[in-house]
Amino acid sequence: MGMLKFLLHSALGLLCFLALLTALAGAALLSAPRPDDIKKCIVAKMHSVPLCPTDKAYVRIKNISPYIRHAVIVSEDAGFYGHNGLDFHELRMSFEENLKAGRFARGGSTITQQLAKNVYLSGDKSLVRKAREALIALQLEKTLTKDEILEKYLNVVEFGPDIYGVAKATQYYFGKAPADVDVLEGAWLAFVLPNPKQYSQSFRKRELTRFARSRLQVIVRRMARYKRITADAEAQALERLAHMFKPIEDPNEDPIDPALEAELQEATPDEMPEEAPESGLFEESSETAEPPLGDALAEPGF
Repeated sequence: MGMLKFLLHSALGLLCFLALLTALAGAALLSAPRPDDIKKCIVAKMHSVPLCPTDKAYVRIKNISPYIRHAVIVSEDAGFYGHNGLDFHELRMSFEENLKAGRFARGGSTITQQLAKNVYLSGDKSLVRKAREALIALQLEKTLTKDEILEKYLNVVEFGPDIYGVAKATQYYFGKAPADVDVLEGAWLAFVLPNPKQYSQSFRKRELTRFARSRLQVIVRRMARYKRITADAEAQALERLAHMFKPIEDPNEDPIDPALEAELQEATPDEMPEEAPESGLFEESSETAEPPLGDALAEPGF
């Protein structure tokens, strides 16, 4: 009798689980965009970002620096060009790591899934949303080429507080077009993607945090390991890490004594000396001053 009761409860539990899976699949199927709609202009649901090639902020893949593309792929989805929208190996690794940590410590979404979430879904975390995300990702892969998926992703994703799309990101951080971004700058854009608001604090403070420096090193080295950049480009990018976002010094300008500079800043207009005294002005020679970044930025081919 006890065994029969156990079997009945087990069968009932299995039926409920199958019913839940069927409901999730049905809800996902009903919400999946049609192939014709995927190629049309749309306003992304998550952040209301216009996603249309005719929009002035939209950038075609050919006009996006390869260093941005390579950095994002090696950082976010190394198997991007090999999977069909879902990376089951990464999903398994994420599940095991999250189970071990007892919390959500690692994501398993591909670039295609992230595009599906940003364009068609909300930010809520639920089984229904994950099922819809997976189904839409498969639909995107059937309808678009890999380059089209990557292009749309880079034009809709968040790179910082209220900074959506690669055109606004490169202008905000570097004052340049997406086509002109170099290795280290591409690595930076890839670095901020998991948590744009939090990770962009290094830019606002004009100094890399220890975490940011470590992650940028990993991304640059991955680009070199996957033969996306040369060894020389890797070395130059890593060398520039120490100066990233810091003001560029003028090599022709004499360094000013910090004590004198503070005194001048506190002085009122009537107290300002007509000519600064020589003593203290040149205590630090130009030979020991921090070198400018200009030469490092001028690598051929960037």
